[in-house]
Amino acid sequence: MRENEFRSWLNRLGTMRVRPVEDSVSRCKRVERDMKLDLDEEYRSDKGKNLIKQLEYSAEDEENNRPAPTGIMIKGSKKKGLESLRSAINNYMRFCQNE
Repeated sequence: MRENEFRSWLNRLGTMRVRPVEDSVSRCKRVERDMKLDLDEEYRSDKGKNLIKQLEYSAEDEENNRPAPTGIMIKGSKKKGLESLRSAINNYMRFCQNE
């Protein structure tokens, strides 16, 4: 992950305040660490599609208390937790596409 470039890109967009930018960077780092992958490699592989699919978790999954599909520990709502990770990864993939 190109952390500093990603952070700068998010700031240049002007759609997020400082805290959400840092949260997005942190979530991307967490996915890389916990899933033992590199987001730039995921982008080169398939533009992150497989990774984003791995982070899917439905309301039905949550109702049935299914484990998070990624192996990432989620406190609280797994659905909301995985949505926030997926959103950060989507941002990173858009960053890669625009660089």
